[in-house]
Amino acid sequence: MMNTRRVYWLSWSMWTLSAVFNVIALIFHTASDPGTWVSNIFGALVLFAFATTGALITSRRPQNRIGWLLLLGSLIWTLGAAMLEYGVYALTESPYPLPASNWMAWYGFGVRGFAFGLIAIFVPLLFPNGELPSRRWRWAAWLAVCVLLLFSLSSLLGSQSGDLRLSLLHNPLGIEVPGELAALLDTLNLSLLLAVVVSGCAAFARFRRANAEERQQLKWFAYAALWAIIIVVALLIGVFVEDQYSTTWVIVGTLLFNLMLAGFPIAVGIAVFKYRLWDIDLIIRRTLIYAVLTAMLAFVYFGSVVLLQQLFRALTGQQQSEIVTVVSTLAIAALFVPLHRRVQDTIDRRFFRRKYDAAKVLAQFAATARDEVDLQKLTEGLLDVVDETMQPTQVSLWLKKTDDRRRTTMDGGH
Repeated sequence: MMNTRRVYWLSWSMWTLSAVFNVIALIFHTASDPGTWVSNIFGALVLFAFATTGALITSRRPQNRIGWLLLLGSLIWTLGAAMLEYGVYALTESPYPLPASNWMAWYGFGVRGFAFGLIAIFVPLLFPNGELPSRRWRWAAWLAVCVLLLFSLSSLLGSQSGDLRLSLLHNPLGIEVPGELAALLDTLNLSLLLAVVVSGCAAFARFRRANAEERQQLKWFAYAALWAIIIVVALLIGVFVEDQYSTTWVIVGTLLFNLMLAGFPIAVGIAVFKYRLWDIDLIIRRTLIYAVLTAMLAFVYFGSVVLLQQLFRALTGQQQSEIVTVVSTLAIAALFVPLHRRVQDTIDRRFFRRKYDAAKVLAQFAATARDEVDLQKLTEGLLDVVDETMQPTQVSLWLKKTDDRRRTTMDGGH
C-alpha cells in the first residue's frame, strides 16, 4: 500500500491533469461555438467538482475506492472532452488544418462516453465505502466491465460519431463494418442503461441492510439521483416539445444535463466525509413539503382561473378579466399558511412518524412543565421525555443544590 505522501501527490497530480484538460476543452468548445459559453463554463465547473471531490477523498481516505473512481473518471472524461472539442474546432472552425483532427474528434467522443459510464455504473455500485454490497453482487461488477468494453468496441468500429456536430465524419480507421453488425452494436449499447439500473438495485439492496450511518450516506446519494431523474424527465419532455436540433434546445439541454450531474459530487463528498450527514432528513422533509405544496397551489390557482373565467364569461360575456387573476392570487395567499400546515402535518405523520411523535411528546411535556411544581415529578417527566424521543442507552440528570448535587439516573434500553 502506498504511503500517505505518495497518495497525496498522485491524487493531486491527477487532479491537476484533469484541470488542464478541462481548461483546454473549455477553450476549444467556446472557440467553436461562442454562443454557448455559459453552459460551457458550467459544465467545466461540474467536471471540476467531480475531480476535486475525488482528490479530497483519495488524499484523506485512500482506502475508499469511490475517491479513486471519481478522480480517474473525471480525468478520462476531461481528456475525452479536450480531444473531442479540439477535433470539432479543427474540422469546423479552424482556418488551416490541424494535426490528428479526425482521430481526436472521433475517439474523444468515445473516451468521454466511457468515463461517463464508468462513473454512472460503478459509483452507485460501490457507494459509500468503495465495496460491493456483498459477494453475491460480483456478477454486477463483471456486467459493468463487459458493458464498458462493449461500448468501447462500438466506438472503435462504429461508422458514425455520436456527436451531432460531426455528422459528416467517418471512422478514421477505415474499417467497413457490415450494416447489420453496426446496428447490433448500437442496440447493445443500450445495455449501458441496464448496467446503471442494476447498480441502482445494488444501492437499494445495500440500503435495506445498512446501519443508521450508511443509510444517511445513501440518502444523500438518493437525493441527488432523484433530482437527476426529474431533470431527465424534463429533458425527455423537451425532446417532444422543442426541436432537439435548435440552438435554444442545445443550450438548455446542456445546462440541464450539467445541473443533473452537479448534485452527485456534492452528495458524495458530504456522505463520505460525513459533514452535516444527518441534515439530509431535514432537506428531504422540506423538499417533500414544498414540492407538494407548490403542486397543490399551482393546481388551485390555474383551476380557479379557468373556472372563474368561465363563470365571468357566462355572466358578462367578456373573454378575459384581470379581476379573476386578482381573486385567484388572493385565494392562493389566503390558502398558503393553512395548506402548508396541513401538508407538513400529513408528510410528518406519513414519512417522519418518529420525529412527529417526538415533537408531540415534547409539546405535551412543555405544556405540563409550566404547571408542575413537584420537582420529583418534573425530573421523572423530563427523563421519560428524553428516553422516549432520543432512545439513549442511558439517561443521567444532575440537579445542583446550594450545598450538594443530586443525581438521578435511569437506564433505558432499545
